[in-house]
Amino acid sequence: MEYYRISQDTLAQLSLHDAMVRSSVARRRHWAPLDVRAAFPGVPEHELETAQQQLDELESDAARWAWSLREAGGLTETEVRDAHRGLYPEFSDVAIGDLIGLAMDMQR
Repeated sequence: MEYYRISQDTLAQLSLHDAMVRSSVARRRHWAPLDVRAAFPGVPEHELETAQQQLDELESDAARWAWSLREAGGLTETEVRDAHRGLYPEFSDVAIGDLIGLAMDMQR
């Protein structure tokens, strides 16, 4: 699954957490960079830092889940995403699924 591209102008229409996922995916896929801080000018710095820490944890888990998907062969991305939905309620299912997909692509 590939996260569809989004412009800087429409980034602010997402939640802060999903915008951070989009920015991370865009950066890793070498697409046009997205500036989350510019899209959310009123958000306090500590909220941005907290969201970034949560994203870092999610990206680490997504890499582990992607490896597990490859090794298990029987699980689907949807099953993994659904099993871990409660761990990261701030992020949409689409964002979690796309981070897992990105991690799988990067492991090739």
